[in-house]
Amino acid sequence: MSLPEYIREARLQAGLSQEQVAEALEVSRQAVSRWERGASRPSTATLVALATLFHRSVEQLTGRYASSPQVEEG
Repeated sequence: MSLPEYIREARLQAGLSQEQVAEALEVSRQAVSRWERGASRPSTATLVALATLFHRSVEQLTGRYASSPQVEEG
């Protein structure tokens, strides 16, 4: 999944509209739309704010989160 897809998916899972995200981050709804379409990228500071808003880590939001391997006991 790409960053725009991760942002959109996280927003939908949080039950927020683009307008609500825009208001929370003090940006325009059009900016949120551009991020979700891949027409522009949010700044690093904005990625942190998005992750906080969506209750995720930046790594999870950007798709760079890899769970640690499970070790079998026995």
